[in-house]
Amino acid sequence: MALVLLVVFVALLIPLTAVVLDSPVVRSFVLRGRGEDAGPTPDVKELTDKVDILEADLEEMKGEIKRLAEGEQFVRRLLEEKRQDEIPKLPKPHQ
Repeated sequence: MALVLLVVFVALLIPLTAVVLDSPVVRSFVLRGRGEDAGPTPDVKELTDKVDILEADLEEMKGEIKRLAEGEQFVRRLLEEKRQDEIPKLPKPHQ
């Protein structure tokens, strides 16, 4: 029975060991041990590119929001002026 448990335990450790040894952290550690610079992983490069794109989109959206706010202020002023013109003026009292 103990032998069966040992075989199952070793069989389960094989994929776990493969996953751990194939991780970017271990790869980087091995390359640094050899004196090589691993540099950024492709995942980091992709994320950096995506962040740059999102920042550019955010700046564009800020400009659009500012333009919409200015347009809204202009329309509000027009409506207020129109409302002021529509207010009936009371006639002057007779003296």
